[in-house]
Amino acid sequence: MSLEFILGLPEFKSLVEKLKRGEDCLNLSGLIPEARAYFYALLAGQIDRPIVIIEPQTWPLEDIKREIEKLLSFFAMKREVESLPPLSTDPYLEVPAPLDMVASRMKVLYSLSQSRQPVILTNLAGLLKRVPRPDDLASLVIKLNHGQAYGRDLLLKQLADYGYTQEDLVSSAGEYAFRGGIVDIFSVWSKNPFRLEFVENQVASIREFDSSTQRSISRLQSIIIPSLKEYPGGQELKEEIKRESRKKQTGLSDLLKKIKLWEDGEILPSFDYYALAAKDHFQPFSSYLSNPLFILEEKDLVEREWAEQFEDWEKTFDNLVKQRSFALPPDGIFSLDFFEDIKNKAVYIQEFSEEVDRPVIHLGFQPVPRFDNRIPFFLQYLKKRQEERDICYILLSNPGKKDRLAHLLRENEVTVKMLSDVKEEPKGEEINLIEGQLERGFSYPRQKIYIFAEKDIFTEEKVLISRPPRK
Repeated sequence: MSLEFILGLPEFKSLVEKLKRGEDCLNLSGLIPEARAYFYALLAGQIDRPIVIIEPQTWPLEDIKREIEKLLSFFAMKREVESLPPLSTDPYLEVPAPLDMVASRMKVLYSLSQSRQPVILTNLAGLLKRVPRPDDLASLVIKLNHGQAYGRDLLLKQLADYGYTQEDLVSSAGEYAFRGGIVDIFSVWSKNPFRLEFVENQVASIREFDSSTQRSISRLQSIIIPSLKEYPGGQELKEEIKRESRKKQTGLSDLLKKIKLWEDGEILPSFDYYALAAKDHFQPFSSYLSNPLFILEEKDLVEREWAEQFEDWEKTFDNLVKQRSFALPPDGIFSLDFFEDIKNKAVYIQEFSEEVDRPVIHLGFQPVPRFDNRIPFFLQYLKKRQEERDICYILLSNPGKKDRLAHLLRENEVTVKMLSDVKEEPKGEEINLIEGQLERGFSYPRQKIYIFAEKDIFTEEKVLISRPPRK
């Protein structure tokens, strides 16, 4: 049985068949957190739909994203994985959104607008915030090609409108600089900045360069520069915000002062939320999705976190109204109907579920022991697995560690097989070593298979030995 054993399980095949028929309203049990990245990577290879995985607020989206990406690479599968984090922890705080979060959100919207079908990791604060309508998204992304007719001054104005910061030399994402016909841009979607040369309102060349040495790395035919704001600029939007706000007759004076700051070039972080007053320009995130598969992890925890968070925001909004400050209520920022729709059709993943009104599919994942450098216990455990004729895999991060562990096991009379193909099926009781990265291991006792991560066996922590004081 190979590392892709889940593809042959009757319970997994049944799940895939139901999802392909659109029978998403399911409850999935027996999928422990340690095995979820593995499950998602293999599921992504079977389901040709956008997959939206909703995590609890406290779970690190980027860490889970990286683990799924590593496993997709390990299994030689191609599938785009993105995260849709919240812009901020509190929409009523004047705190700039972190650039990596802005970049991630814009990348998800752009990817979906191009009819791609990514795996999206998100939480409710990230998913339910209303986003620019698809028609407006085109004005929030600049596409430039080599040889294209495009004015340098127009580009500089757009970069400023997008929220990029002008510097003498670019060194970080979100910055731009210019001198004569040369414009340097450090896009939040790229590892290195771009250098564009303009000749008579034409893009004469595009190069990627090293910001530390200023030396060119490569020539490019095209680049894409996203906005750092989730709202279109322009006077039309400002007038629409004023128009809608006058209907409320609360905090209008405060809003007009803030719009004046906007017109003077001072952008408040909360304009990402004020702009939502122009309702015609914003829609629920669902407007970008076509036949999505929603997966809701730990539903009870997600709902409890959301209820507590939403209650805090409502209290903050009430205080702002009393102070005659302009603000939108939480339900004007977040699409609550969208969440109700998700709950009605999502796959629920819960270790312990009381859901009785939907079909249940039981998986049989279990954790594996963690040995934390206690090698004698680890060797004893492996010998027990061999006696039971179980299939054991150990994933190691590099060839050197793989060779050293093989040597250690053979020294202790544990038979070893070195694998290079994830599809290879072991035929004996050897401990199978393969190069790959896994955060934590797991087992599937029904199939007598045990998969260990390097971290389950070894730690990088130094062991401090206490010694009696010298007399």
